[in-house]
Amino acid sequence: MKDWKNLVSRPDAEAAEACRQAYGEQAWIDWLLGHTGRAEMQAMERHLAECTACRAIVSEWRPLLGAAAEPRSGRAETQGPLSDASAALPSASVRRSLLARVRLIGLRRRLRDLLRRKRRWLYGATASLLLGLAVFSLMRTAAAPEEQRSHYVAERLPEAAYMMGDPATASFRAEPANRSLGEGFIWYNIASGEAVVLLEGFMPSEGYVVQAWAVRGSARANLGLMRQNVDRAHLYIRDRSLSQADNISLTIEPSGGSDSPTSPEALIFRLPQR
Repeated sequence: MKDWKNLVSRPDAEAAEACRQAYGEQAWIDWLLGHTGRAEMQAMERHLAECTACRAIVSEWRPLLGAAAEPRSGRAETQGPLSDASAALPSASVRRSLLARVRLIGLRRRLRDLLRRKRRWLYGATASLLLGLAVFSLMRTAAAPEEQRSHYVAERLPEAAYMMGDPATASFRAEPANRSLGEGFIWYNIASGEAVVLLEGFMPSEGYVVQAWAVRGSARANLGLMRQNVDRAHLYIRDRSLSQADNISLTIEPSGGSDSPTSPEALIFRLPQR
C-alpha cells in the first residue's frame, strides 16, 4: 500500500485550518487503514473526540474506504484500532477499484478547489473594480464641477466651443435676486459679444419658461428663452450689443416668453465693462 500515500497527498486545507493539530485527510486515511503507529493512533483517537473538523473528515472517508477502513465503533473507537490491521485489508481487486475511486475523488476536489479560488478572485477583482469606479466617479463629481458644466455645454452648443476655449472668455456665477431658480453660470466674451448662460437646480413649473434680458439702466432687451433639459437650462447668445449692457438678468415668464419682464429678476449676471 505504499502507493496509497502518493495518490492522496493533498491535505484538506479547510480541515487543516480548522484543526489545531493540523491533521489532514491523508493522516485520517492512514488512521482508518491502520497505517498509523499505535501511540500516534491513540493520540489521534483522543483528538478525534474533541475536534469537529476531524470527525467530519473521518465520517466522510469511512464509507468511501469501505472494507479497507478499520471497523471501529462504539467503545472500540475510543480505545484504539484492532491489533491485527492486516485482517481488514481488502483483496487486490478491491484495492484497485478503491484506488481508482480515490483518484477520481481527488481530481474532483482539486477541480472544486480551483474553481472556488477562481470565483473568489473574480468576485474580489469585480468588487475592487466597482469600488474603484465608484471612487473615481465621486472624485470626478466632487473635484471637477466646472469640467462637467463645460462638457454639458459643449455637447449641446458646439457653436460656442471656440468662444468658451478663448483665453479672453470670462466665467462667473450669477447673483441670486430671489430663490425662485437654481444656480446660474455664464461664459462671456466681451470682444466677440458672445455669452453662454447655464442654469442648474430649480426650474420653473410647467407652463413657465426662463427668459434672458440684456439690461442697461432701466431698459430691457430680449435675449431669448433658455432651453430646458431636466434639471438644467442653457442659452447661447451672440449679440455685439452685449458690450453695452450692464448685466444679463433671468426672469420666469409664461410659456412662449414675454415682450418685457412680467416677474422680478431671479438671477443677475454683472457684466464686465470695456
